[in-house]
Amino acid sequence: MAMMYVSIGMMVGFTLASYLSYYLMPCIIVCLPVVFLLAIIGLSETPQYLLRRGRDEQAEKSFYFYKNLKPPTSSDKEASLHDAAKMEFDTFRLQVLSGGVTESISWRDFINVPTLKIFGLIFVLIICNQLSGSFAIFNYTSHIFAELGNKMDPNTSTIVVGAAQLVGIFSAVALVDRLGRRVLLLTSMGGMGLGELAIALLKCFASAEFLEQNGWLPLLIMCLVALIASLGVIALIFIIIIELLPAKIRSIGTSLSMATFSGFIFVALKIYPTMIYDHGLAATMFMSAGMCLFGFIVLGLFLPETKGKLMTH
Repeated sequence: MAMMYVSIGMMVGFTLASYLSYYLMPCIIVCLPVVFLLAIIGLSETPQYLLRRGRDEQAEKSFYFYKNLKPPTSSDKEASLHDAAKMEFDTFRLQVLSGGVTESISWRDFINVPTLKIFGLIFVLIICNQLSGSFAIFNYTSHIFAELGNKMDPNTSTIVVGAAQLVGIFSAVALVDRLGRRVLLLTSMGGMGLGELAIALLKCFASAEFLEQNGWLPLLIMCLVALIASLGVIALIFIIIIELLPAKIRSIGTSLSMATFSGFIFVALKIYPTMIYDHGLAATMFMSAGMCLFGFIVLGLFLPETKGKLMTH
């Protein structure tokens, strides 16, 4: 769901950038962090955090807040609902505490063979997610379409690609608990690599006459890349990272992983324009397809299925 909202934001950005002034866009975008800050001021701290600090009463209130429950009243019906919610909170509390999250964390919890293997898998997942172009290439779709001779307006084509990305995210939401994370991720990574390879081959070997007669082909390939990338590579990174990490270090491990992820977003957004403009579109797509192949092999060999894993372990 988090990545679905990211994709919605990207599509809104594509649409606004197509019709608004280059200088007006930053004025609109700078308002969004302010709106976000105002929106979260009234939110309660999470019950997991409060339980880890031994603040059970506040944790229970927070739990009710996020469950959208009203305070107990004299009404028999509402009282029974509150009793059910109280039982649910007690179960939730036991699950959190039984995971050992109240114990002090030391460096030994991070520097051990099983945890290092997990962080190694997470690192591979992150670099393959970003250097495969799952985020960066969608920031340069207009340029890709211009190079491949797409007949539709490049900005309109970019919006269509954004819509295809949303379809992929919706499909991932529907399929993630049916097919499992591993199958979706590997299918997505393999399919994305093939799509990027097709773009590179089209750029290398397609004649101007072929592109003239088949101007719809670049748009179709980019839509397929966006859809299948969203099906796993884009949609599942957060859930896989969280489910891989042991409960005791999950909060810190997730923060470290997200910081690394943000760093590689920065790296990818710096590498891709340099690659596209200095070395050409074909070389960039070959590199991206190579990263997909690397991720497909490594994650295919070592990534376990995390579907159904208890979050207290």
